[in-house]
Amino acid sequence: MKKQRLFYVKIQRKVEKWCAYIILLLCIYVLAFQPVGFILDTIVFLFLEMLVLTPKEKRNLPLLGILSVATPFIIYTLFVYAINTPLPKGLFGF
Repeated sequence: MKKQRLFYVKIQRKVEKWCAYIILLLCIYVLAFQPVGFILDTIVFLFLEMLVLTPKEKRNLPLLGILSVATPFIIYTLFVYAINTPLPKGLFGF
């Protein structure tokens, strides 16, 4: 019974740690959205978020990098060209 309780305490600490990282990353993402721009901010946010949420033994850094770069460009293209809704341009002007 005591081992099971310790197991749940360890899991709870990990979850609390993940939640703190996620909230911190989300706050930084929101604060940097206007000055940095949608694409660069989202690339960094997605990559770090996937690093936090993916277990170490299942991390595939090349795949995380590809997803982190491709997703913001696809979303940006859809917003800007398909529905004519501008997103913050930021540092690079696109």
